[in-house]
Amino acid sequence: MSALEVRLARKEWLPGQRLQGEVIWHLSSGDASTLALKLLWYTEGVGNVDTGIVAQVPVSAAGADGRQTFAFELPQAPLSFQGGLFSLCWCVEVADERTKECARESFTISPRGKPVDLASHPDLATTELWSC
Repeated sequence: MSALEVRLARKEWLPGQRLQGEVIWHLSSGDASTLALKLLWYTEGVGNVDTGIVAQVPVSAAGADGRQTFAFELPQAPLSFQGGLFSLCWCVEVADERTKECARESFTISPRGKPVDLASHPDLATTELWSC
């Protein structure tokens, strides 16, 4: 069985910062494999799941065991948020293209370090924003 892991330098990031981390692999065979490392956001909650891949880089896993550092420039948006019906989350995901195994590590992009809470946001407290 293979094992993949993503480790991030920290869990909370500001928009535009340089996210840094490390990908670690322990593959079941010594065969060379290509790992795909992705920076992405996704929604969870009520309704369909939406996903956006912001960046992707290949990682050459030449040996059965290894590690490689990485960095991604984070975008200004979308910000991590939590709402009454759904949330927007960010993660770095690594996947073995041969075996389809994957691992991901979640993090937050926000000006204050925590996901924006839409349910208590003062600009969204009134229904006037939603009237036609």
